[in-house]
Amino acid sequence: MKHLYILRHAKTNQFSPTGKDFDRELMEKGVKQLVELGTYFQKKVDSSGLVCFISAAKRTQQTWMGIKHFVRYINETSLHSLYHANRQELLDFIWEQKTESDMLLIGHNFGISDLASYFLDEEIVLSTSELIQLSFDCDQWNETSKGMATLTARFRPLVDAVD
Repeated sequence: MKHLYILRHAKTNQFSPTGKDFDRELMEKGVKQLVELGTYFQKKVDSSGLVCFISAAKRTQQTWMGIKHFVRYINETSLHSLYHANRQELLDFIWEQKTESDMLLIGHNFGISDLASYFLDEEIVLSTSELIQLSFDCDQWNETSKGMATLTARFRPLVDAVD
């Protein structure tokens, strides 16, 4: 059994001081989302042995830094290739993983929502700071495919739903 946790970064400012999308930072609301998300990880997610892959963008890095002390992970890797990766790029990345561990992927829409939709074979759109857990009845990541996942958990911080 494989478990893939997909997390969309927390709420961000629309613009960055540099003018680059890559450098956008979390808003105060995003930081508040991370408090709830961290508590959820601590209480509800068996993250022991989790391998974490994070987009190198500022907002995904800040999201990870806000929750990492609540996650019992064994390895973290930041990758530029995950910045605005599309579904096929994310699939190729996942299928290349030789780890026996479960994975956490922190990224961006629309790629991560398209990825979740593919694995579930139904449309899903992730909001900021929304976390889903997909479970697969297989032993290797390259055995996963369309419609194979079961949505076993979904969490969205309440602070996100308030506006």
